[in-house]
Parts: sequence; C-alpha cells; structure tokens
Amino acid sequence: MCLQAHRTGESSMTIDELYGQLCEAALEQKVQRYSNGIGLLDYFIEREGSIVRVCDKERGRIIATEIETENEDEACRVYLDGALKYGWHLTRSPDKALIEKQQSILEQAGIAVERNDLPDYVSPGGVPHYRIFIAGRDFKKARQLLEL
Repeated sequence: MCLQAHRTGESSMTIDELYGQLCEAALEQKVQRYSNGIGLLDYFIEREGSIVRVCDKERGRIIATEIETENEDEACRVYLDGALKYGWHLTRSPDKALIEKQQSILEQAGIAVERNDLPDYVSPGGVPHYRIFIAGRDFKKARQLLEL
C-alpha cells in the first residue's frame, strides 16, 4: 500500500505496515524493530496486550504518552504523523560552504531546513561540524536532491 493511502485514511494500518511506510519515507536507517513494536530514536509505538501505545522513552522508560488505544490503526496514524513531522538529521560536515550549498538547494526546492551546528569545543577532533535537519515528510526528497 502506498504512504498516501494510509495518510488519507483510505486503508487501515498495522504496526508491520507502519514499518514499511517509514522505510518508504527513507527513514529505514533510523527505525528499529522490536518484538512488540518499532522505535525511531526515543519515539516508540508498542503493543502491550490489547493496548497499542505511542510514547517517548528515555533510557527505556516512558516519559510521555501520546496515545494508548486498542485501535492499532489509530495508533499507527498518530505515530506516522509524528514521525513525519519530527526533525531528522540529514547530513553533517566540517565544510561550512558545503552545508550552506546543500541548505540552499533544499530551500530552493521548498524544503524547510533547520541548522543545528556543533561548535569546535563539542565536535570530534575539535573541528566544528555543520548540520542540517529536516522534517521526516521531506527526508526522502532531500536525500534524492542531495544524492545522499
């Protein structure tokens, strides 16, 4: 099934199908499968008995719950919406000019860019690293534009 059909509610979604949708959105390098669900960094969807929960975790403990429901489709839609809004790390480089060029390419294509640069005192080897983050919904398009 295509991502658009799930996002518009034309078909119901399971956690297994959600995993495929996240991979289709080019987030496959960030998504982890678990026996009871999936996670993107600290953002999880998991099944516990008949309940499906979308939550944030820190060190394996739930710190915030977005939804708990017996409706797997509803939980999957909440999770997919959150994952596609979240700002994901796209690329980084010690070359400021390269990052500025990539930022310009993305912005010209209508993709909102968030910069989160690392200064020299926290970067590997004491060299600043310039970073680009973008929303998950634009991740695949951005990777294609920058040939990453």
